[in-house]
Amino acid sequence: ENDESLPVGLRVLSPQPILSGADIRIGVELPEGTKGRLAVYSVAGRCMAVLNEGELTRGHHEFLWSTSSGRVPFGVYYVVLSSTVWRVSRTLVVF
Repeated sequence: ENDESLPVGLRVLSPQPILSGADIRIGVELPEGTKGRLAVYSVAGRCMAVLNEGELTRGHHEFLWSTSSGRVPFGVYYVVLSSTVWRVSRTLVVF
């Protein structure tokens, strides 16, 4: 998302790898510390996983979404990083 209200340098990085049955690594970069939530949603809006909820310090962070349970079907998902004042997302296709 390009929004002038977002802090400069705030990013959700491309998840790696994107294969079902593997742990998917999701990186975020924060220009300043904040209280926020990083979650993965299905296109239907179902929360598939909450990867972080709480304080995050400035800098680079990586989180793992474990899809090895086999309960994550192929498809399109949204990785959403949000706080009380902003929200940024990235599309993730799992195959």
